[in-house]
Amino acid sequence: MVIGTGTLVVFQVAASEVAQAAQEPVATGVISPENANALGYKPNNPGDVPIGKPFLLGTVRHNNFQVHSASQWVHSSIDVNIGGIEDSFPFDQEETEDDTDTTVALSDEGAYMLSLRANGPNFCPANATYAALNRDVGSGVWYCYRHVGKGRGNREIYTNNPAAYADVAGTPDQSPNSEDVLTISRTTSNKTVMIDGILYRLVIAGFIPSGDGACRDTPPAGITPVPTFSSKENKTSYGCLYATFSQECYIRIAKTVTPESEATGGKIPSFNFTALGIGDFVSPTGEPLDTAENAGGFVDWSSFADSPLTPSGYGKDGTVASGCQAFIPGYSQFVIAETGPCTPRAPPPVLWRTRLLRALEGLRRPELGPLGAHQHQLRQRHRRGRQRHARTHDRRHRLLRRAPGQDRGRRAAHLQLHDPAAGPQASH
Repeated sequence: MVIGTGTLVVFQVAASEVAQAAQEPVATGVISPENANALGYKPNNPGDVPIGKPFLLGTVRHNNFQVHSASQWVHSSIDVNIGGIEDSFPFDQEETEDDTDTTVALSDEGAYMLSLRANGPNFCPANATYAALNRDVGSGVWYCYRHVGKGRGNREIYTNNPAAYADVAGTPDQSPNSEDVLTISRTTSNKTVMIDGILYRLVIAGFIPSGDGACRDTPPAGITPVPTFSSKENKTSYGCLYATFSQECYIRIAKTVTPESEATGGKIPSFNFTALGIGDFVSPTGEPLDTAENAGGFVDWSSFADSPLTPSGYGKDGTVASGCQAFIPGYSQFVIAETGPCTPRAPPPVLWRTRLLRALEGLRRPELGPLGAHQHQLRQRHRRGRQRHARTHDRRHRLLRRAPGQDRGRRAAHLQLHDPAAGPQASH
C-alpha cells in the first residue's frame, strides 16, 4: 500500500506582506511560505503497512502568523491516494482571537491557584495579588490568583509584564486559548479496499505534534494520536498525521426474560441501555458502510439510550433486539451499560435482576456479504423475584446480582468492547 499523492496548500497574506506590496508593487501577488500564514500537507510513502496498526499518513505544517481577515475559519481538505483508495478528508481550522492582556490557562504543572473573582486588575487582596483574565469563563472577566510555585498549582499565567509576575509561562499570544485548532470533520474514508475477502476502510487516527517536522513511521510508544492539531501564534508548528486500515464491526443488544419468570405473572417492563465512553473517547466521524446490517451510525456517547427494549414474552421467542451500531476496532473505548427497567411504583413491588450477560463475538450472518465483519451482540436474561422486606423498596432499580469479587458499589451491567484480535472477552 503506497501513497501516490497528497495535497493541501492554503495561503493567507500576512500583514507585513500587505505593507510590502504597497511599497513594492513588483512583489504584489508573490507569497513566500516562510513569511505568510500558510497551511500545507506533505504526504508520506509508508510502503506495506499492517492491518489495524497506525502508520504515518503525512505531515501538516502551519505557519501561524497574524493576518488581516474577517473570517475566523479556514475550510479545506486533505487529499490522499493510498492502497487503491482516493479520498478527500475535509477539515475546519479555527483562526482564534489572540489574547493580548494578562491571561490564565489550566495546567497540570502550573504555578498558580485560583483565589477569587475580581472587579478588575487592581482589586486583588494581599494574599492573592496576581490578577489575570480567565477566557474560559468569558471575555473581560478578571480573577485573583495565589502563587504556589511551579508544578504545585493548576494554572499558568501569560503576560507582557513578566517583572510583575512569578514563573510566567509566556506572552498572552502563546496561551492555549490563542492557538489555532484544526479538526478533521470526517475521519473515516467513504471508499473501501478488499483484502483477503474482507473490506477495510482508511481511518484517520489523529495527530501527534512534532517540534521540527520529523515524524516517526508509527506513533511513539505510550503516545496516542489526538483528533485535533493545535498551532501557537507567530510560530511554525508541525503535526504528524496517522491513519489505519481497519475493519468495520457492528453491535446490537438483545434482551431476553427467562421462561421461569412467567410464573410470577405481571407485565414485562422496558429496559434501558446506553453507551459510555472511557476516558477521552471520541467516536469516528462519517457514515457506516452500506450493508444489510443497516447500522444507524457509529457508537458514541449515549448510543442506544433513546431505544428501550421491551421483550414481547418470556423465553427466546420473546427476545427483542436493538438496531445495529457500527464501531471500529482500536477506536472503541466505550462500555454498554444497562441503566434500569421502567417499572411502576405501584405494588406489588418487583425486583428485576440480571442473571446473565454474554458477549457473542465473531457471529457471521449471510446478509453481511463480503464484509464478513465481526459482530458483537449483548444478550441478557432476567428473572423476577418479589421483595420480602420493606428495606428493599429503594433497591428496585438495582439490576446486578453481584458476582464474587465484584465492586459492591456497581449499579449497571456493562461490557467493554475491544479489538477482536486481542482475544476473547470475559462474560458477566
